[in-house]
Amino acid sequence: MHLRKSAGWALGAVLLGGMGSAAAAYPDKPIKMVIAFAPGGTSDTLGRLVATHLSKALGQPVVAENRPGATGTIGTNAVAKAAPDGYTLLMASSSSHYSAYLYPSVPYDLKNDFAPVAGMAVLPLYIVARPDFPASNIAELVALAKKKNGGVTYASPGSGGAAHLATELFMKEAGIQMLHVPYKGVAAAIADIMGGRVDLIFDSVSTSQQYVATGKLKALGISSAQRAKVVPTVPTVAESGFPGFEATYWMGLWAPAGTPPAMVERINGAVQDFLKSDEMRQRIAEIGGELLPGTPKDFGSYVERDSRRWVGIIKELGLKAD
Repeated sequence: MHLRKSAGWALGAVLLGGMGSAAAAYPDKPIKMVIAFAPGGTSDTLGRLVATHLSKALGQPVVAENRPGATGTIGTNAVAKAAPDGYTLLMASSSSHYSAYLYPSVPYDLKNDFAPVAGMAVLPLYIVARPDFPASNIAELVALAKKKNGGVTYASPGSGGAAHLATELFMKEAGIQMLHVPYKGVAAAIADIMGGRVDLIFDSVSTSQQYVATGKLKALGISSAQRAKVVPTVPTVAESGFPGFEATYWMGLWAPAGTPPAMVERINGAVQDFLKSDEMRQRIAEIGGELLPGTPKDFGSYVERDSRRWVGIIKELGLKAD
């Protein structure tokens, strides 16, 4: 019995030593970063920007791979099932996380299948419409929606995402109804709005401002608590008759649960360095956001608080995936 225990302790020491060596040498091969959305959106843009920086900081390629579908749940599931060896990361957002609450059959558990790695940014939603839309501000939108009683249409990049949830919250606060038209990605949604087939969308500044600047879309408002410096003339929903209204979304990196803490800390440290850079500060400012620095625990706590709010809203409104 004593010999068995000694052998077990020896084996445990060898395994722990091996894990320590692996963490010390990490990374020694390319890392895959799964982006849970289609190319062209904010998740894709920021994900690839961070992947480029991590490649330089870690000395190994960080390869971005788009795995879109079902508002981020397909890419999210791929990472949940990946080996927790530090070589698979998930570039996620509020959309990819909270949409799981609208898809009851998702094969993963948000709380138990993932480890927070690093937050990146908190971003507002930009309410933009086709250029010939009869309303030009939030008050006019509410009046028109009440008059048409469901006749106004709004797009989203998918059911359960930040755009969908924010619009549903706005409709509740305003006492209006609009028809939801979900798309498989923001590019197709924006194209149909500019083409006059859908009326409006709650979108990211990074995607829509270029079209607002050229007159292909028009801005009605922004969902942050304060006006965004990048579009200072665009009023918030809160100052447009709905005090206290705020709907933002976060972005950050996750790893499969069980990923060695030393590896998580290594990635987090590299991300923190990048968040302090002029390049990242300028990029986030350009899209109206705020940086979300901190430890993995800080990021996990932030998402937990934010989740409680949005899951409560989902339940209160009885939202389902369209």
